[in-house]
Amino acid sequence: MEASESNQSKVRGITKTGMYPFSWLCNKFLSLFRPTTQEEKSRIEDPCYKRYLILSALLPLYGIGILLYAPVAAVCFVVWIVLQRSQPTFLYLTQSNEHCDTGLKWTDDRPFQCVSVNTYLAPEFSARYYNLANTTDRSVKMASVITDPGKSQGVDNIAMQYESDSEYEYQIEDHDTRTRKTPTDAAHKVVTNFPKDLDVICLQGVFEQRAQQNLSKKLQEKFRHIVFECEVNSWKTNRFRWPSGLVIGSRWPITAAGFKLFTASCAWDKCVSKGVLMTKVISSAIIFTNRPYIKMFAKLCSAALE
Repeated sequence: MEASESNQSKVRGITKTGMYPFSWLCNKFLSLFRPTTQEEKSRIEDPCYKRYLILSALLPLYGIGILLYAPVAAVCFVVWIVLQRSQPTFLYLTQSNEHCDTGLKWTDDRPFQCVSVNTYLAPEFSARYYNLANTTDRSVKMASVITDPGKSQGVDNIAMQYESDSEYEYQIEDHDTRTRKTPTDAAHKVVTNFPKDLDVICLQGVFEQRAQQNLSKKLQEKFRHIVFECEVNSWKTNRFRWPSGLVIGSRWPITAAGFKLFTASCAWDKCVSKGVLMTKVISSAIIFTNRPYIKMFAKLCSAALE
């Protein structure tokens, strides 16, 4: 499968980049009114006037930035919508053979290792509903934990869970993401025991644009072949808002891929291009969906990649 390097893909990236500052400013503006429990805890000893001074400085700053950048974002948004009819449903990023991992060898007795990782890398304001902050920074830390677990000491404030193909393993940081009444003393824990010889990694919940770019760039140090930006944008499918959040990275060349949109959705799912991302690596088909509990779906979809 060839990498996505068409002119349309480049224009698509330019328009998204043009809209990003406006989205970032809006999220920062709204996030001022929804602190996480960790932020609330750090402010306990601060004098009362400090919070008001920060708000009085940042609110006008973000507000002016939103008003000034709104026309540019509107133009980019219109161009982006026009391009959607001819855009691919996913992008494929790969490196040439000279950059491939020469130490990677396949043997018949070596098990094929595939892991799925649930992350919630949503825009800043949305992430704060789950008591998470600094989406962009968390994406970089997550990639570091995955690519080099040995250097993950001292990394905190990451929410991740993963599932292997051999046995189910669920791990997530301890702090309470459901209640927000009072600050807690719960310690943050990070998954660091990822297998060293992973063949394929499947990421779910990578909704934020910059986070997706950071993950793809960092993961390519280990997984040379990546399928990302899986989305079908329209008013009917996702209200022109969020992508599917699915990313697949492989150490082996991806020979085929496809993205199928779910035909039904409800509640906030109407704003997400939820679906199933299918890739074929060597001779094995990897099926990854937004609903990881659907086990039999893989058997039904494998034929679609033949």
